[in-house]
Amino acid sequence: MFNGLWTVEFNSSINQYGTGVLVINNDKLLGGDEFYYYYGSCNIEGVNISGTLMVVKYNPSGISVFGNIDHFQLIFSGTINDYQFDVTGAIANDHNMQIHIVGTKREDL
Repeated sequence: MFNGLWTVEFNSSINQYGTGVLVINNDKLLGGDEFYYYYGSCNIEGVNISGTLMVVKYNPSGISVFGNIDHFQLIFSGTINDYQFDVTGAIANDHNMQIHIVGTKREDL
């Protein structure tokens, strides 16, 4: 039901904005944007989603919504339905660096 291609929009606690794509395939997450790729896992129970996502820079000219960081781990949780998810999270080792992510489902797997 949730497996598919999602577009994502995100805002960080330092007022930076970004967009990307994310594939949910069972409990696996894969995606990216023009500077970073993402991979991780999630747990979906009813309308609740939580998980971890590694974010890794592949384009040296890129800067993340948290600044010039080569890689970081996000821990997130929120809600999901058939068409949208809305989660908040933070960098695993710096809970002051927070993020809000909204995903919109575009295609089923």
